[in-house]
Amino acid sequence: MTSINSMEGCINVVLTFCPECNNILYPRQNKQLKRLTYICRTCLFEREANVNQNCVYLNNIKHDINELAHINADMIADPTLARTSQHPCPKCKRKEAVFMQGSLRQSDDDMKLYYICTDIECKFKWTE
Repeated sequence: MTSINSMEGCINVVLTFCPECNNILYPRQNKQLKRLTYICRTCLFEREANVNQNCVYLNNIKHDINELAHINADMIADPTLARTSQHPCPKCKRKEAVFMQGSLRQSDDDMKLYYICTDIECKFKWTE
């Protein structure tokens, strides 16, 4: 049995290995006994699960969404978008930028201003 701790330290994942061939034991339902068992897919070794082990599988997906990734940089060619010279590009220091207002995340209550540098080779996106 091997224990792997996650980076946050709040999840303890236990991998159980076959004593016969050292492959991972996978959880499987024993329908006749109505119990959880672990089975080796190679040699078919089977053992009953520990009663104290109540987590068979945990899949945590952490979405780290870049809110600027959804903005198309080619919007600088749109003549209907507002332009400003008050906010220079932080990357290339060009003074003109296209800007729009919006809330890209559903959980955000505040509206933000999103800027795109009008320099064709820069097209840097930022928010303030």
